This record gives sequence, structure tokens and C-alpha cells, in this order.
Amino acid sequence: MEQAGLCDVCGVTGYLSTCVLCGKRVCMKCVDPRKGVCVACKRGTDINLSGEGIKE
Repeated sequence: MEQAGLCDVCGVTGYLSTCVLCGKRVCMKCVDPRKGVCVACKRGTDINLSGEGIKE
């Protein structure tokens, strides 16, 4: 579900999606739409993750 607001990753205002792993609200630049994860989780850099991240 999309909603308007500020992206939790880059701070841009616009329509946002929610990352399925960490729950951050992210803009279309900061999400992988095929996987539904933010760029931080995709790289495994989110501090709430075990460090494994999503493998391509």
C-alpha cells in the first residue's frame, strides 16, 4: 500500500511503500519493487538485520 510522506532513507517527499523486512517507509528510488525491500536491507546495511541482506 502506498501513502504520501517523507522517505525514511533519503528524506524525499512523495508516494511511499513499506519495506517488508524493516518496515521503513521508502520512496520509489529507495525500494526494490520486485522484492519489496528498501536499499538498506537489500545491501544488508540495516542495523536491525543479521547482516545477510537480500542476495541478487
